[in-house]
Parts: sequence; structure tokens; C-alpha cells
Amino acid sequence: MKQRLLRAALIGVCAVLLTGCGSIMGRTTMQDGHTYYPGVRNDMARVSGSGSYDYDFLTRSRAFIDLPFSLLADTLYAPVDYFHGPYDGKRTPDEETAPRR
Repeated sequence: MKQRLLRAALIGVCAVLLTGCGSIMGRTTMQDGHTYYPGVRNDMARVSGSGSYDYDFLTRSRAFIDLPFSLLADTLYAPVDYFHGPYDGKRTPDEETAPRR
């Protein structure tokens, strides 16, 4: 009984650690300016191999496993993304503090 509980806890911890990894990476490396669902876009680019890097099997498998979790996390972050605006990375600090039109 204790082994089953320990195994379930270990699987749960691993699932939590994988949750939304693509969402975090997608929001910290915003180069393409997509505001909504950047984690899903990031995971799909890794799975399809359409990035600038040639990802190995392990990286693609991890991105494939993370895809539904990134979808869930990006859906939960959608209101924040709506108010945050586009992640274009081209705005100056003065433009960031100025009110939007």
C-alpha cells in the first residue's frame, strides 16, 4: 500500500514539474510576437522540428507530452496575455510606460 502511494506521489510530482514548461519557455523567448498560446506554438515547433535547431528524440517526446499541459496553462493565462499585449520585444522603455491607444 505504501509503495503504491509513493509511486502515485512520484508520478504526480513528475506531472506537476512538466506542467506548462512550454508555456514558460514560450513567454520568456518571445521572438515572433505571438500573444496567445505561445507555449503550444513552442511545443509544436519542437515536435514538428520546424525550429532552427535539430531536436533529438527525447526533446521531441518531452514536448509532445507537455503539449496538453501547455494548452491548459496557456488557456488559463489567456486573460493575462490579453491585457499584457503583444510580445514583440521591439518597444522602447518609454513606449512600455505610455498608455496604449
